[in-house]
Amino acid sequence: MTASALRFRAAPAGWVKGLLYRGDRVFIRESYVGSPWVKVVVVGKSRSGIAHETRGWVHRSYLKR
Repeated sequence: MTASALRFRAAPAGWVKGLLYRGDRVFIRESYVGSPWVKVVVVGKSRSGIAHETRGWVHRSYLKR
């Protein structure tokens, strides 16, 4: 993640479920060509308390491998 905190959303541009912080791990579930949104699953519990295997959306520009 390239930002210090990232909004973890229920849907692309939807309501914010919580925050992901640098070092939190996610698994990419869905990614569409031309879309800036990526569906992810939280791996382990996030530092902000988002539970393991919670699904949500993040903006592609803030992810890094």
